[in-house]
Amino acid sequence: MTKRLEISDLVVQHKSRKGIVHAVAGISLEIDAGETLGLVGESGCGKSSLARAVVGLNKVTAGTLSINGEPMNTSRHGAHAREIQMIFQDPYGSLNPRLTVRELVEEPLKVHRLGNKAERAERVTALLDRVGIPDTLHQRLPHQLSGGQRQRVGIARALALEPEIIVCDEPVSALDVSVQAQVLNLLVQLQREQNLSYLFISHDLEVVRYVSNWIAVMYLGKIVEIGPAEQIWKRPLHPYTRALMQTTDNKEMEAGPEVKLNSELPNPLSPPSGCRFRTRCPLAIERCAKDEPLLDDQGSRHQVACHRVTEWSGDTARAA
Repeated sequence: MTKRLEISDLVVQHKSRKGIVHAVAGISLEIDAGETLGLVGESGCGKSSLARAVVGLNKVTAGTLSINGEPMNTSRHGAHAREIQMIFQDPYGSLNPRLTVRELVEEPLKVHRLGNKAERAERVTALLDRVGIPDTLHQRLPHQLSGGQRQRVGIARALALEPEIIVCDEPVSALDVSVQAQVLNLLVQLQREQNLSYLFISHDLEVVRYVSNWIAVMYLGKIVEIGPAEQIWKRPLHPYTRALMQTTDNKEMEAGPEVKLNSELPNPLSPPSGCRFRTRCPLAIERCAKDEPLLDDQGSRHQVACHRVTEWSGDTARAA
């Protein structure tokens, strides 16, 4: 079956004064229609670099992207704006401060020359109404809105071109907890109504669990674990995933070894050889420094990249 979004062997590298930053190092992911893939990991692991590459804001060094089986043109910014859009972390920084709420939502329609003035006005009114922005706010500027209202405007703007895929890059991390729930519920409702596919990026595992069908765990440019959201929440099989889970109030996780992230994330200019997590992993052995572990199926489409997964996780660990 054709996937809504396919990412194959994607590589994103940035030039810096100190050398080449290996932000995304050969990642493959896929998302079905109407589903959400949650992408989690620490700050600096490459999540936002991946997100920006998917929507054409970052240059792709290698690999391919496709929508509904059709290859994406990754060399031309905005080439697939009508198919894929993005909701940004900072709802203020992503909105032009000189435009009113109505102008912000209408802008994509004008750029793509969709509809006449009356049709665009009707479309903007419907979008703002759908995301919960009352008429009294339509002529206001972004600085006159609350953070939650600004993010709702950002969502309406992302929906203007009727995309099939929306990349959500930390969309609620800048909002108060009470407002986070409202925005998340809105995103879930919109997905159900319009059969949207989300790539949902966050460092907050509980938020990701709430919205996602699948969870992928990213570490220093690599995917180390991917599988059904509930499986990963209850039975994380990679030591890095377990370390992340142990920072949450997760009372459903199966018992297993404690993994603490005591040291800093390694420098992406010079990633460790073999397994990139080995320098922080209490379970690392000599093989981990020599051989890079590949994602291996552990059943039920749950994949893990760890040389020692069968030794320390699951029934084997409990039996030992």
